[in-house]
Amino acid sequence: MIRIFGACLVSSLASLSSYAQADVSFDDKETILAEFVRQLPRGMLGVPDQWLEMETVIGWEKMILLVGYANNEAVCSRMLVIAKQDSPDRNFRCTAAN
Repeated sequence: MIRIFGACLVSSLASLSSYAQADVSFDDKETILAEFVRQLPRGMLGVPDQWLEMETVIGWEKMILLVGYANNEAVCSRMLVIAKQDSPDRNFRCTAAN
């Protein structure tokens, strides 16, 4: 598992190197980050990493990336409850990241 993650990380870092360039647009950076996350390996249970998203006036915005748990969906669901308690007038959701 570590070897697979390491190979994935090395290949993904190449695409992330352009992320730091000043002349890359915000939309391009968002695309680069999304592709990096899509390439991350899933956990031992095969459950995908999760984005905790919040609905805004411009659409759904990614807020938190949950990785590394045996069941990222369960952890995101718990975070969803906390977010709704903290901001009851807002809409939140969990979505698969990879």
